[in-house]
Amino acid sequence: MRRGDRRYRQQRLITYVIKVLAGLALVGVVFLMVCGALYLRDLARARKEIQEASGKNVETMEPSQEETSSFEETQNTEEPEYHFTVVVDAGHGGNDSGTNVTIDGELIEEKHITLDVAKKVKDLLEEQDMDIDVFMTRERDEYVSLDERTQISRESEADLFLSIHCNSFDGDTSVSGLECYYWENDDEGLDYASSIQKAVKEIEGLRVRGVRESNHKSNNYEVLRENDRPAVLIEMGFITNDEEREKLLDDEYQQLLAEKFVEGIVEILPEMAEAREKQAKESEPETSFLAED
Repeated sequence: MRRGDRRYRQQRLITYVIKVLAGLALVGVVFLMVCGALYLRDLARARKEIQEASGKNVETMEPSQEETSSFEETQNTEEPEYHFTVVVDAGHGGNDSGTNVTIDGELIEEKHITLDVAKKVKDLLEEQDMDIDVFMTRERDEYVSLDERTQISRESEADLFLSIHCNSFDGDTSVSGLECYYWENDDEGLDYASSIQKAVKEIEGLRVRGVRESNHKSNNYEVLRENDRPAVLIEMGFITNDEEREKLLDDEYQQLLAEKFVEGIVEILPEMAEAREKQAKESEPETSFLAED
């Protein structure tokens, strides 16, 4: 074959390949254009259906005035969530046994009864459907000074401090009943003690001796006097009274007392939080805007 014929055939082959590739490219472009048109048609149809169904502008999807108002009302009616801290103080402990009596050769000490009830109060508070942190001033038979107890209350920034004790009266063993003490002029403490008293009044057979004021002249309790948090000291009953002592040593009765203490605490906590929130808002300085000349 001559060299010129070979070159001619190569040129024709190259021309043919180029035409085939150009044809394929053209087919591809036409295919993409058709697919794009179909996609835009379907998109427009879907957009129209959504508009007809919802009556809204699909492009902006801006909430209507009614929806905005409904959302704001829902936000405003939701109850606020609070976090609470309660310190539970089991009176006495260690070498400080508190009041005690000996019955038939058995020494009965206040420190054990108060710790038993305090532990029950702690467990019940932690079971509540509320966000409550519970601190114990002691969790075993050990000595804790009165100053340390109030320090725990201050450092934990307790919302409430509950000190648990037993009473005694050697002069008359018939004396009985539960007493709630708060420090003088402490309005929150008074409300707190009243809430506890209201709850324990439901215990059948329990004599409630009332809410009593602690001050420098009488019932001068340091855990109330030196406490800068709302605090209550409860004298659960008299271990010098035979009937009341037997109850105070009974596990079921201790549980009942603990339940009522917690009932009084849970009742007062939200009220105190709301009152503080309101007071904080009222004390906020008003912001004034001066018009520019």
